[in-house]
Amino acid sequence: MRTVLFLFGICYLTGQLHADTISLGGTITQSLADSGETAINNPALNNIVDGDTFQVLMNFSGAVGGPGNASLTSVEFEDTTVSAIENGFISGTLAIDSAPPDYQLFVVACLTTQPDCGQGNELLLSFQIPISGLNLAGVTAGTIANLSPSLDLLEDDGNTEIQGSITQYTYRTSGPAQAPEPSTFALFAGAAALLAVRARNHSKK
Repeated sequence: MRTVLFLFGICYLTGQLHADTISLGGTITQSLADSGETAINNPALNNIVDGDTFQVLMNFSGAVGGPGNASLTSVEFEDTTVSAIENGFISGTLAIDSAPPDYQLFVVACLTTQPDCGQGNELLLSFQIPISGLNLAGVTAGTIANLSPSLDLLEDDGNTEIQGSITQYTYRTSGPAQAPEPSTFALFAGAAALLAVRARNHSKK
């Protein structure tokens, strides 16, 4: 099912003239020490431990003001406790779906080109915020029901996996917010993410 999410991740949207930013904050809930795995491509990830704080910075051309898709121009994950950084993402997509009173947000950021992105070389994010907080700073983010973890960083073809819980959301704009072009794929983003998580959890049992 990661392949499904990868296909979602390469559905791009032509951006507007603005360059807005979303930043996320949270806590690491599963580090490599828990699984005994060792990061190969990015050894700095081996320094991450449970309870560390992290942030994710996402930049995109244009602005978002409601449901739809937006193509990300850059993505950076940082464990701010030990300064472990992963910023080697070459593509990414943000999808926003309406689930009143919340927006549900889904992100796929690829570390490699297809087909490897869908095989354990990606960052997967899924969380929700109040609809009124989409273009605000300091918004409390929550986990979507039956979708956990809200952050899943996979590398080395899935042999490296770090998980976290997203609790904070901030939107910074350089211009007026505009709704991105709607995409029917946004309607399937939540279901695809749910299937991927269920498949991943099942494979580990």
